[in-house]
Amino acid sequence: MLKRSVPAHTWRFFTAGGFDQVKLENAGDLRALATLDQKLWVALACPTGGLEIDPRTLELIDTDKDGRVRAKELIAAVDFACANLRDPDALFAGAAELPLYDPYAENGFPWKRILIVAVILISGYKWYRGALDHYLPVSFRASTVFGWSSGEGPAKK
Repeated sequence: MLKRSVPAHTWRFFTAGGFDQVKLENAGDLRALATLDQKLWVALACPTGGLEIDPRTLELIDTDKDGRVRAKELIAAVDFACANLRDPDALFAGAAELPLYDPYAENGFPWKRILIVAVILISGYKWYRGALDHYLPVSFRASTVFGWSSGEGPAKK
């Protein structure tokens, strides 16, 4: 049986300070970061403080809490971001918001209805009497999701 080979990622480079460096230009580059030979990395570790990068972000990436972000931790963070963002290319667009990937919404799964049923059960049906409406965004209220008018819904037994 023949194995199909996955085409290698094509990296683009630029020269700065006399060194050739990899350009990270899109989500494809991020997804392939783990395949980049670490001999080509400019640095294999950096401190979590004293840089122009938000130290809280670096501390989150530093999973072993040794005060340094290493290549393995950075690759794991990049993989996590690519897997959980709806469009990882938004990282390069300077977007103010980064929408999360929601497989349920994209596949038509009725997650809002399931959440609302859970709220109904947990609240002992108080939700229908308006006791919890101020806690819920408009899109999660019974009138919006089920098309009910105020006070409708199953009666509390």
